[in-house]
Amino acid sequence: MAKTKHFTLGDILSVITTKFLARDIGSLYTILQFVLGHPVFTHEIGEACQECAPELLRQFPQLAEVDASTVTPENAYEWLCEQKVKYGNRFKVTPMEPRVRTETPMESLARKRGSADGIMVVTK
Repeated sequence: MAKTKHFTLGDILSVITTKFLARDIGSLYTILQFVLGHPVFTHEIGEACQECAPELLRQFPQLAEVDASTVTPENAYEWLCEQKVKYGNRFKVTPMEPRVRTETPMESLARKRGSADGIMVVTK
């Protein structure tokens, strides 16, 4: 049986809606890395959300009806509280089946930038 981990509605909706509703940025990294099964770097967050959203909707199909189009930084907290009343706040998430990464984080950064020029790798 696959391991599971509890996440908040805000964490899950951050992935599904692309609105930042997580407790903090660390929570977003944590859910993405748990679902994908590998580290996620800052430049990979968007693609990681696109990859994870269908899986989270498969696990929690009731969240497909959530419409976050009116969420703004000013009303996000109140809006999320309303969603918690409707859907609850804690969800037991199962990770995706592991997949082989087709590129390293550095390769994906170079692809996004259009070139590896100017990318510095700092090691200890």
